[in-house]
Amino acid sequence: PIEEDVEKYKEDTSFKLSYLTKFKTLCTLSVRIPQIESDGNCYFRALSDQISGSEEGHRILRILILDFISDNRELFEPFIDHEYFSSWNDFVFKMRQDGTFADGTIIVASATLLRREIIIHQNEQRPVLFKASFSMSNSNQIHLLYDSKNLHYNSLWQADGNK
Repeated sequence: PIEEDVEKYKEDTSFKLSYLTKFKTLCTLSVRIPQIESDGNCYFRALSDQISGSEEGHRILRILILDFISDNRELFEPFIDHEYFSSWNDFVFKMRQDGTFADGTIIVASATLLRREIIIHQNEQRPVLFKASFSMSNSNQIHLLYDSKNLHYNSLWQADGNK
């Protein structure tokens, strides 16, 4: 992927500006962004990295979150996107599949299940806060970086290793 970015950078002025903006922002924030695999599981991988320091727990997290959603149908069913899912069962079935991209319902369920705030950072936009149902301290916040152009989540850490 970095080789592709280098080629784009050489050829595309808008891509250069985008990278320069990201670079300036990240320098002022003093953060590090581990490379999360791009396989459709990136949200769960990034979430796992924030919780355990490794993306390897992504499958277990997907199972736990979807079990939680299934057990609390009345809370989550009104929010499924019927443009992509024909029914509640279709939503649950597809979201359980390895490689299915997470949506807002999954993020809300994650914050609620984990009882932690999840903050989604995006380039040139205000961060989006998904609050847990139960108020927790800010020190347990989960910070994820979302690239809307590539539909990809990364974990976001302070340069000193803290979230």
